[in-house]
Order: sequence, then structure tokens, then C-alpha cells
Amino acid sequence: MTREQKQDYTLRISQANSTQLIIILYEITLTYLKDANDRYEQGYKEEFGKQILSARKCIDEMMTNLNYEYEIARNLKQIYLAMKKDIRTAYLEESPERIIPVCNNLESLLNAYKKISSQDTSAPVMEHTQTVIAGLTYGKNSISEDLSGENSSRGFCV
Repeated sequence: MTREQKQDYTLRISQANSTQLIIILYEITLTYLKDANDRYEQGYKEEFGKQILSARKCIDEMMTNLNYEYEIARNLKQIYLAMKKDIRTAYLEESPERIIPVCNNLESLLNAYKKISSQDTSAPVMEHTQTVIAGLTYGKNSISEDLSGENSSRGFCV
């Protein structure tokens, strides 16, 4: 994952509600799996393993945050367990083709959560974050972002 992608995900996380956080987690997982495949094709097998393990940690996080009050959580847990099994096999056998079904499942679930997200009007999970205004100024090849209240106190003053 590039530095720019990390910054983008961090910004999105700071502004996201609970459904959007799940979407971001799915996207991060897909990014790790794509990077794993790219590293394998480039011959960097150690990096392939690191990316696979990062994707697995994301799936662990998905499983940890399931709400078992709903029946769908049990179904999602089974899907996540199957994904973890495929990821483990891909890691142990160094076979990137084993992550293809995982990516397909993640993309299907991602699309479902995107549909749900359009109906979720809840407030962002994180409070007291800076407001980001994009497009006020721009460079030749990029749009700059301004952080509103950058010098204001966002924590406890001791």
C-alpha cells in the first residue's frame, strides 16, 4: 500500500460512519490482496507473504466486529472463515491464484455494503475531527485540501 493510499484511507476513516468504515475495511483488504499478487508476479515472495498477512488481519477485524444479534452475522462469519482458509493456503503454498475467490467474495460484499451505505445517514463514528475542504486551492496536477481548525485544540490541555 502506498503512502498516498494510506493517507486517503486515514482521511476517509476520520469522516466515515459505521457502514462506511466497513466499506473502507473491505477496500483496504482488497488493496492488500492486489499488492500481494503484484509482489508475487515481481518475484518478491517475502513481500507477498507480508501483504497476505495484512489482508488476513483485516478479515480478523471484520470477524471481531460482527454483531451476533443478527442472523446475517453468523453467515458472514462462515464466509470470513472460508476467506481466511483460502488466504492461509495461499500464504503456505505461495499460490496467488488462491486469493482470487477471496477477492471475488470481498467485491460482492463490498457492492452490497455500498448499497446499504446510501441508506445510512448516521453521523461519523469519530468525533472532534478536523473538517477537510478539498478544492479551495489547486496545483498544476493536484487539488489541495485545507484542514479547517488546524491550530485549534483537539485534545485535553494540561
